Amino acid sequence: NMKYRRLGDSELTVSAIQKGVAFLGRIPFDPIFTKAMVQGRNIFEYDPGSEACRAVGQIWEKIKNKIIS
Repeated sequence: NMKYRRLGDSELTVSAIQKGVAFLGRIPFDPIFTKAMVQGRNIFEYDPGSEACRAVGQIWEKIKNKIIS
């Protein structure tokens, strides 16, 4: 039986740096992912004001900025 523990942002950042990748952020668990999927919608259509949607949007902006610059 495997046990898991949640890593904090600082641990994730260190782990990412050690692997040579950027830590872009954390997407919180949110049942809107499943609810949106069941309705055939994405989270931006289903609940654009949700915490998870904001987190995905912030990560996307970071990716977009890396691509553009």
